[in-house]
Amino acid sequence: HLLLMLLAAALSSCYSLNTHQSGKTLGKGNASVHNLSGFATYPNFVDSTNTNLNYYTEIQAFAAFGLRDDLDVGIFLGGGKTGFLVKHQFVGNLDTKFNVSGGLNAFVGINQRSVLDSFSDDKRHQKQIELPLYISYDFNDFFTLYSNPVLSYLNTDGNSDFVVGNDFFQNGIYRGLSSGLMIHLPVKKEKIVFTVEGAWLSPFLENRNLFFVTAGMGFKFPTRWSKTPVVRE
Repeated sequence: HLLLMLLAAALSSCYSLNTHQSGKTLGKGNASVHNLSGFATYPNFVDSTNTNLNYYTEIQAFAAFGLRDDLDVGIFLGGGKTGFLVKHQFVGNLDTKFNVSGGLNAFVGINQRSVLDSFSDDKRHQKQIELPLYISYDFNDFFTLYSNPVLSYLNTDGNSDFVVGNDFFQNGIYRGLSSGLMIHLPVKKEKIVFTVEGAWLSPFLENRNLFFVTAGMGFKFPTRWSKTPVVRE
């Protein structure tokens, strides 16, 4: 199942901002996989007289492993980016309701399909660094609400029209926010996790907005190296 999820995500070619993570880490030796899909909406930046919203769909997946109770590392595929994830929890622990973690994500990608021209042969490389702050509250063992501000830097090999028409994805700093609901369903020693999320992304000093709506499903499970249970007593 993990291989199919990652292969499907690799077929997606559009950049996006989605986190689908809470402020709580996995616990030492535990692992997770998560697959998500959805769509993004954006104004027509090429024709300023056209105020209709456009959209594109996307598929993504990521997998993570707990190196320590407060430190996760992982990989990410899809959304026009492939790279690694690092997440360190500095507020709360595996048993607290309010949790905060900081992240460092680095990606590279090739966009092979322009949103405005699905048959474009133009290939644009991107490099990106994200600094997310994962903030969440566990209402109980089943429901978690999270809201994650993200600061990111995007470099697209000098091209200023990377994904959405003329000069939306310029090289530079971006601000964003992804918020959602996480539902945990314990199954023996594992958990099935469902997520629903909305996200927003914009250049740091400009009023140009891109919105994402995604839903996901994943699994948290122990491994042979687990030191803490996935399903807490």
